[in-house]
Amino acid sequence: MKKSSIILGCVCLVVLTQGLWSQNASSVGIGRHNQSHGVAGYLDPSTGIFTSRAHALQSTEAQEPVTVTAVPFEIVVNGAWHLSTIPKSTDIVECEADATVGDANADYVETGASLATISGSTATCNVLLPVEWTLANPTTDMFNVSYHISIIRAFTVGSTTTAAAIRTVDVDTFGPQKVPASGAVVTLTVPSPRI
Repeated sequence: MKKSSIILGCVCLVVLTQGLWSQNASSVGIGRHNQSHGVAGYLDPSTGIFTSRAHALQSTEAQEPVTVTAVPFEIVVNGAWHLSTIPKSTDIVECEADATVGDANADYVETGASLATISGSTATCNVLLPVEWTLANPTTDMFNVSYHISIIRAFTVGSTTTAAAIRTVDVDTFGPQKVPASGAVVTLTVPSPRI
């Protein structure tokens, strides 16, 4: 009974946080060029280097509006990994993918996650990122995808149970990838790291 409660608690935690992880940056104002605070730029997840973007000087002349195009498509990231540490039956293996694009209209970040299927010492995962970016330069824009795999374990201290990642592997960024035509499906296969 106790193990099933821990598993249920961990699954609920992962499911409840999905809404926060999959927020469209444009809908909450993150990464917009018209922010009044912060430094506009891009953090490369593979190197950890932040590259700032110069703010446009305010002009007294009227600027032409940017012509934008909605580009809906899907990114599917999948792979299978050898688990060097066999998880406990209560552990969860989670896969997360992040897609980023910087455009004249806006910077976008899309995040998706899924739980892996574990068979013996192999974890298999497929992450779907439905994307709809409104881009000023859809024919020349490029996007990057990064991928993370985590083994999550529940810990109980006294009467408090919490979940924490006991092992995380960051997979190199896929990119740059050309933004595809509307309705396309971009499938990326992660190399098989050991976690």
